[in-house]
Amino acid sequence: MKIINIVKWVRRVSKEANKNSIAIILDFLKLRRNYLVSKDEYSNYRLYEASNEFRDSYFSLANAYKVWKVINPTKYACIARDKYLSHCLLDSLNIPKSELYIYYNPQFAYNTDKLAFNYEGVVNIIKEKDIKRCVIKPSQDSAHGHGVIVCNNIEIADGKCLLKKFDGQTIELNSILGEQPLLFESFVKQSEQLASFNPSSVNTVRMMTALYPNNEVKLIASFIKIGRAGSCVDNAGAGGNVDAAIDINSGKLYNALEFNSWHNIVTITHHPDTNNPIDGVVIKDWSKIVNDLCRFQSLIPQIKIIGWDVALTENGPVIIEINNWWDTTGQLFIKRGWKKEVMDCYNAWNKHK
Repeated sequence: MKIINIVKWVRRVSKEANKNSIAIILDFLKLRRNYLVSKDEYSNYRLYEASNEFRDSYFSLANAYKVWKVINPTKYACIARDKYLSHCLLDSLNIPKSELYIYYNPQFAYNTDKLAFNYEGVVNIIKEKDIKRCVIKPSQDSAHGHGVIVCNNIEIADGKCLLKKFDGQTIELNSILGEQPLLFESFVKQSEQLASFNPSSVNTVRMMTALYPNNEVKLIASFIKIGRAGSCVDNAGAGGNVDAAIDINSGKLYNALEFNSWHNIVTITHHPDTNNPIDGVVIKDWSKIVNDLCRFQSLIPQIKIIGWDVALTENGPVIIEINNWWDTTGQLFIKRGWKKEVMDCYNAWNKHK
């Protein structure tokens, strides 16, 4: 069965690349040997037609795992993967973020003004804080916007707590309270510039920062994730999105892509729904934003390379979440690999031991 699947994969990639099967096999085995590239990476990133510069700089998933264990040790993973702990950490460091209204966790045995373990506890906090709008998301690590509920209105009547979702549907609070811990957070109002790309979603900027043993911090990569019209999230895994690279020195956007799936990526210059320009736009106050994020990174030395999801507001950057795992997809968006930058940081810490 495994051999059959490999044969099918070779045939499919050969057809996509318009190359013979032997050439594809030899090329893949070369990249597999030199860079630990998987079959999915080879086909998804179209490495069979990528430039030598991209192929040589691409940081494969297997190589990333090796480095990740040293740069961002597993014992500190909870800082990023448990979003409640992230809130507590960012609060303690005075790093701007959304307000945490409620942390629901059924394993608690008590309710407070922010913590709730049952339906009554959540409703009481909603009443006391007069919460009318919020974003509800899983506390434990979730990817691509899965499980996020954007609630435009909360109404308590006739013994029920009704949540009116972004898409117009109404659900009962009881229906979402189960075994999974949840965060109830405030809305973040993005800047007019970011909203102009697509107003229905908070369009976040991913910024990868690296901390070195001498306390120097560098921004090593950045790109923007933009939602589609009518979507409340910006993630590619939530029905497709728009992505663009950001020049880390100037804040200028380039290489805008309409990402529908790995096999349906379209190069664009304007947003496909709003028709507003993306390529060539320069993010306002970029230098200050970079300085702020580098300062934030210096405050969290436990995680040496952080992938920050940042909402840009009129008052500056607001952290949506921190990621101790950076994925590999961003390399597609920025049109270059980040192997050198990550390995420079890794080698610096290895020498520091």
